This record gives sequence, structure tokens and C-alpha cells, in this order.
Amino acid sequence: MENIGCSSFLGNLTISQKGIIEKGNIPFRVIYWTTNSKLNVNSLVLCIKEETGKSPGSSGGNGVEITNAIYGLGEFDGSIIRVLVMSEKSFGKIGIQCDGGPGKIFPRVNTQFNPDLLISILLDKIPYRKIKQFISEST
Repeated sequence: MENIGCSSFLGNLTISQKGIIEKGNIPFRVIYWTTNSKLNVNSLVLCIKEETGKSPGSSGGNGVEITNAIYGLGEFDGSIIRVLVMSEKSFGKIGIQCDGGPGKIFPRVNTQFNPDLLISILLDKIPYRKIKQFISEST
């Protein structure tokens, strides 16, 4: 399999935090960061598979390539945490989701996470204990 530059996957993309609410004001269940150009989810999924052996928990596409994927990070304090990546016609989205029922939210997620960190987590570049710390500090 060809190495397609997994370590600098977001290198040529500009990330917009437009619409992110001021830190700590409103709790989030899901938050997305938007790229200024199309995100090649298919290549990202291949990179993650090549570097870690992981496949997404679920994915979808257009019959030619994968255009959205969801990766589980694990269960933390009764909440299931997922990273979501998707590509639209001219932009992409990278997000994090907290699925834990009523009261399980991320009041400070935008201060603890960013797209580079999420991609690093998916590529196993961040130790599990550090991921737990980021999640703990954002809930």
C-alpha cells in the first residue's frame, strides 16, 4: 500500500472555528470544525488503517469512495465518545461526539480538542491516558 503522508494529513487545509460558541458558555454533545476545502475521508480512512490497523465503526460513501466515517474512542464515565469525519462537495468536517444520555455533555470541548488533535488520536499518536485527561477536562 502506498504511503500517502498520514502524519501531516491536515497540512494543506485551513480549519474554521466559525460558529463555535465562546468557551464554557454552552455545553455540546457534538461539535464540528469545518475545513476550507474538501476533506479526503477515503484517504484518511486508508491512512488510519495503514498506521493503526483500525477501521471505522461505521462509514458511508457514494459508491466510489468513503465520504464519512465514525471512529469510537471508547467509553469514559458512562459516555461513548466518537470522532466523526465527513466530506461535503467543497468542504469537510471533523467532529467529536459525546453520547451518554441526559447530563452527559462537553461544556469545554472547544478548549480541549481541535482537528489536529483528533486526527492525531485516530492515528494513535496520543497515549490513551492523555485522551482520558482531555475528555475529563472537557466534561
